[in-house]
Amino acid sequence: MLAIAETEDWSRISHLEEEQYRLLDAFFKKPVSEQEASEVAEGIRFILDCNCTLMAKGKQQYEAIGQSLQKITTGRKAMDAYHAVQK
Repeated sequence: MLAIAETEDWSRISHLEEEQYRLLDAFFKKPVSEQEASEVAEGIRFILDCNCTLMAKGKQQYEAIGQSLQKITTGRKAMDAYHAVQK
């Protein structure tokens, strides 16, 4: 998922998150043995770290889009003001 986030294919990330949730839900319906507990804990930490990284990348993208929209809005206002003066 992190590699896909680098390509900014957020639609695909969304679908993979749904699949991840489904798989984790199925996984945790079965008990884990004591021998597997440390390995499972390590896997959970890895998933949480990846999810935090994905959320940070998503936030960066969200903020970049917001900045782009702000520039568009400012440009539109400038054009409207220019056209108003030309009339």
